[in-house]
Amino acid sequence: MQRINYSARDRLRNIVNMPERKMITFTEWHKFDDGNTDGRHLTYLEFPSEFLICHRKGCKSPIGVLTINDHVLPTYRAACEALGLLGDDKEDKKTLLWKTITSTLQSKGKIVLAVVSSGIASLLLIAGCTAHLRFKIPLELADESMCHIKKTQLGTLLTETDLIIWDEAPMNDPRCFEAFDKSLRDLIDTSNVLFGGKMVVLRDFRQTLPVKKELQILS
Repeated sequence: MQRINYSARDRLRNIVNMPERKMITFTEWHKFDDGNTDGRHLTYLEFPSEFLICHRKGCKSPIGVLTINDHVLPTYRAACEALGLLGDDKEDKKTLLWKTITSTLQSKGKIVLAVVSSGIASLLLIAGCTAHLRFKIPLELADESMCHIKKTQLGTLLTETDLIIWDEAPMNDPRCFEAFDKSLRDLIDTSNVLFGGKMVVLRDFRQTLPVKKELQILS
């Protein structure tokens, strides 16, 4: 769906025949990649949110878009990397690594569960879904919260699971991990072992929000 803005005085025929009204994100994504290489590493979902022009303000020319900290960079990709908008090839290799580990273990009959903090990111993992959905984590969390997994099919699955991969871990509320930890300890009856002794990998700490120094908290 593409939003079109118009006034009550505009004629409908003029609106639909204006060339710029026929441009949508999907078609412009194809057009851009056809003539440029800077954005070809981005998927359709990543294109509008991660591309440079979505993060620059007050630029009066293309050179202004390429200028970062008073330095004119040679390409838009270089400008994106300078602003920290794009990861390097290491991130793609990490995703490939986890997919390889998951596939290898599953081929040996092992059970691997992959979860993330957001629904879109779950598309990058094999059979991935959000942590709240997979582990039945309450949406309204409290210090005493627990997951509803005991005496359920999910509880049986978790008992037999060999590896849990939790992507974008820093994006979740700490009480999510506490609730899941307490629930696994109760499920497996191991009160003194973290996550009930299950191997849980928390990854992608680049998702941690930046810390700003010398800020004042106003009540």
